[in-house]
Amino acid sequence: MSYANLVKNMMKYNVLFLPLYLSFFTIHNYLRPIYLCYKVIVMENQFNKQNVLSGLEEKFGHFIHALSLFDAKQLNQQPAYGGWTAGQVADHMIKATAGLPDGHTKDAERAIDRFVPDLKAIFLDFDTQLQSPDFIYPGNGPFTKEALIDQLEKQESMLMENVQTNNVKAVCIDAPFPTLDFLTRYEWFMFIQFHLARHEHQLKKIHAALLRTSDTKLSTSDTNPV
Repeated sequence: MSYANLVKNMMKYNVLFLPLYLSFFTIHNYLRPIYLCYKVIVMENQFNKQNVLSGLEEKFGHFIHALSLFDAKQLNQQPAYGGWTAGQVADHMIKATAGLPDGHTKDAERAIDRFVPDLKAIFLDFDTQLQSPDFIYPGNGPFTKEALIDQLEKQESMLMENVQTNNVKAVCIDAPFPTLDFLTRYEWFMFIQFHLARHEHQLKKIHAALLRTSDTKLSTSDTNPV
């Protein structure tokens, strides 16, 4: 039934209520744009959160799968070219995903993804070596695969809860990101995804190097029998 017909039917019963009816429709027409704006904001926030949740699940899954390919010996074995072991890479990521600097936040006065292209350019540039900050530098090990994967899964769950509970658009002001600025939660979550992808690539590189070393030793053993 249209508003016009509704008012017409109401007037049959009591014309004195007409001002009340008109006031109702006036308020409704005033509030409707506000409601629609609120609905758009809520839907956009849910869309952002779903993107973050899907991305975290995917990147943690790929990283854990790459880690699972190492046996107990390989996990703590340094590749021939030097650098971290696979266990150290995983320990580094556990420390790097321990939380966000979001004890204090403020509303964003800019696009919530402003620094995402910068973060992507930095961490998905696999040809440039980056220096790890001391507070997330890995230990020496030895590490066990089961313990590492268990902790990574706990970190993933903790971050997922943060996404679902908090406003991803808020700017985290406890600490800025080096060389950039204070990031929104959304940008921190994107950073974690890029960081996981970077070290997934590193794990694959380490694993391939260890397999080549193993194949070389087997080949040398076959050609030089005792």
